[in-house]
Amino acid sequence: MQAATGLSPTVTETIEWFGVIGVAIVVLAVADRAAASLRAEVKRRREASRTPGSTPLHPLVVRSYDEIFKASNARCSCNNEPKVVFEGATTSHHRKLWLVIQICPRCERRFQTYYDVTDAVDPPPLASPPITPAPR
Repeated sequence: MQAATGLSPTVTETIEWFGVIGVAIVVLAVADRAAASLRAEVKRRREASRTPGSTPLHPLVVRSYDEIFKASNARCSCNNEPKVVFEGATTSHHRKLWLVIQICPRCERRFQTYYDVTDAVDPPPLASPPITPAPR
């Protein structure tokens, strides 16, 4: 080994160990960043689940469907307007709920809001007609 590299075996072994230690440090740094990112995501989701309307157990109570449409015009934290990707009726604990799912086109954050429409005075909006595929 000494003839091939011109270094003594002790120096070569030391260089190899520094390579192994360097790789280990990089792996630990990447794992630490991934864990921090995961902790932040869990914290964000936990906080979001505590806000009114985020779960079927704690829906926002509305008296009309117009209130839902006004509330769904809220802005994302990135100051962009989320697009509605789903609206529909559901039930939970003998309450009528209206679910609105929105996704921000810029940061792709998903917003899911439940509204209690049990005592709503106006009828729910008509569903949009089904999309028919274009002829080939």
